[in-house]
Amino acid sequence: MRAEFGTVDALFAPAGGTGSAPFEATSDEVYDHLPTINAKGSYFTVQKLAPLLVEGSGVVLTTSAVNVPGLPMLSAYAASKAALAR
Repeated sequence: MRAEFGTVDALFAPAGGTGSAPFEATSDEVYDHLPTINAKGSYFTVQKLAPLLVEGSGVVLTTSAVNVPGLPMLSAYAASKAALAR
């Protein structure tokens, strides 16, 4: 893969999608969809490009400040972005 694409010094993986629904009305579909984009999207982006990372390179995963205050209309989105915070 390196022969074809070269190497990567820095990787920014800003996968993101959002959706809003009241906490009590969030469906399984919405709850499953957001982590698939936000957490799995970033995870598998890094996994696929890891062989191209050189020693000392950096990886940045984008989270959101929304995961801190606990906003009822964005609870599923906040949970999916909080998965990237640690």
